[in-house]
Amino acid sequence: MRFALVGNPSVGKSLIFNQLTGLGVEVSNYPGTTVELQRGNTCFQREMIELVDLPGIYSLEGDSDEESLVRRYLDQHETDAIIAVVNVTRLERNLYLLLQVAEYGLPMVVVLNMADEAIQQGLEIDPGPLRDLLGVDVILTAASQGKNIDRIIPAALAATRPSKVEVPYDHHVEAAIRSLGKMFGADRKESIQALLGFGDNPEFLEAARTIVDEIESRHRMTAAQIIAANRHNFARQLADLTIREETPLPRTDLDSILTRVIPGIPILLGILVGMLLLVFIAGSFLEELIVEFFEIFALQPFLALGLPPLAEALEHPSYSRSRQALG
Repeated sequence: MRFALVGNPSVGKSLIFNQLTGLGVEVSNYPGTTVELQRGNTCFQREMIELVDLPGIYSLEGDSDEESLVRRYLDQHETDAIIAVVNVTRLERNLYLLLQVAEYGLPMVVVLNMADEAIQQGLEIDPGPLRDLLGVDVILTAASQGKNIDRIIPAALAATRPSKVEVPYDHHVEAAIRSLGKMFGADRKESIQALLGFGDNPEFLEAARTIVDEIESRHRMTAAQIIAANRHNFARQLADLTIREETPLPRTDLDSILTRVIPGIPILLGILVGMLLLVFIAGSFLEELIVEFFEIFALQPFLALGLPPLAEALEHPSYSRSRQALG
């Protein structure tokens, strides 16, 4: 069995990968590219499972090497299931990629990571609606604490069907998807990709380009912009069903106090005033101590020994005072 981890950058995907695989991670370039992939193994109930950590990306429709690699990897169905890792504190943005991945029709498990940070921010998470709409298992994790990481592999092994979710696109786009499907026997994902200019069949792409021209003549947006806007809107709806904002939990660390306008600025001003007072008061006190030390242990012994010329040569203002004191 082979599972691939997919997600945006900085969602804790690699941390989860390392916790699942432990030692013995292999880093190699994907064939025909310079992009590195991490591969590792884990064992569950005497079954060896290969895990692949795909590069972190924000979309499947860009031209970067990382985006092209992930797109090709999913196109070739090189994995038995997808482990989609999502930062739950930025759910809407992360769901944009997840909705694209879901269109590839692979079995999938969704991991809502960073639940500890979400709770700290006062976010209440209900994975139920997302689980029902996507039709796949949704696991709430906190990888930094190792929470629920042990549930991921069993869920991936149990994943036997793809997500049932379909983004409701603009009616012109939906009509184009149906039309291309009838003309070329293409599935929904292939038709959407063709409308975006991706594919290997020139005839298919030419037909899609003709339809795209018709769509764009009716809108003040390109077909790619319409599709992206529909995905963002649907991702926002899913996020709103999953996340509810509550009062953030109070933080007691010093950083959270000092970085607020109130009381941060008054504390800063107090520190600056305190430093100035310390310089003037402590400095004056230290100066008096040094002068007194110099008079007692330097000038007065010189005068007592009858060496006034040497004391005078020091040009210290206390010389005259010491001479008067000794008569």
